Amino acid sequence: MEQYQGVKFTSRRLADNFAGFDEPLVLLHRWTLLLSQLGLAPLHEQGAYGNQSCRTAEGSFIITRSAMQPTEEVNRDEYCHVVRCDAATNSCDFHGSGLPSSETLLHGLIYSHHPWVGAILHGHSPLLLQHAPQLHIPITGTAYPYGTRDLAWEAVAMVEKAHRFFNLRDHGFVALGHDLPAAGRLALATYRRLLDLLLGLS
Repeated sequence: MEQYQGVKFTSRRLADNFAGFDEPLVLLHRWTLLLSQLGLAPLHEQGAYGNQSCRTAEGSFIITRSAMQPTEEVNRDEYCHVVRCDAATNSCDFHGSGLPSSETLLHGLIYSHHPWVGAILHGHSPLLLQHAPQLHIPITGTAYPYGTRDLAWEAVAMVEKAHRFFNLRDHGFVALGHDLPAAGRLALATYRRLLDLLLGLS
């Protein structure tokens, strides 16, 4: 896994915090914490690998901040509200005290190109990458560095092929849903299939 080096896009903070969205934020935090607890968004020295988000409007979404530190209680400072994401300029505008996740562009491009997507869970599991062929998990054709436009466009292309769960080559997995429970159930069902495979139950 590529060593984390921070975000690779330019950003403009419009406000130090954001208000509202209490219900979706609580639900997003539950899934973020669960993926971390299961080891699907493992910790590193600066935070957690992986990034989770949910759509708030046509062009905006809440996403975990860069180098997020999962806690039991919801902490708004660990999330950002992205209100604009521009692939052409590799930039975004946001509300929040921290910087948006390094994969903000990936989330933003999927949301803008696929209106049915309401939530995106992105985690890291070496075992899911290793056993993708046995589990019939689609995987992108080219490995790109994290946080880049190339990686984001690879993800968009996978969604265009009607894949709702897929691996980014040599990187991590992406689970999509029309809402957070749908994306989360898909991630957990795939993880269960992995466990069954490892235990010889499938």
